[in-house]
Amino acid sequence: MQSDGGGNGDAHSGIRTRTKPNDDDVGRADFFRLEDRQSIARLGLDDYFFGDGISVIEWADRFPEFIPEQARWISFEIKSENTRAISLK
Repeated sequence: MQSDGGGNGDAHSGIRTRTKPNDDDVGRADFFRLEDRQSIARLGLDDYFFGDGISVIEWADRFPEFIPEQARWISFEIKSENTRAISLK
């Protein structure tokens, strides 16, 4: 999630689109604050998933039925205060 930059600590979820310096599209979605399937369906994710570029979805495990079958999953697990395990599927 990203801070709104206003210094109040609020964070926003939803879809954000970014462009890398070489103009390849990178789509980013954050499912954390989405409450139901209808919220995700309204986002029009097919444009992100099946267009050119890369899509990064935070909290994708909340609604795995919306993630394309060919997706690659990166998972982070907290092992201790200073240690994380990263797995790729």
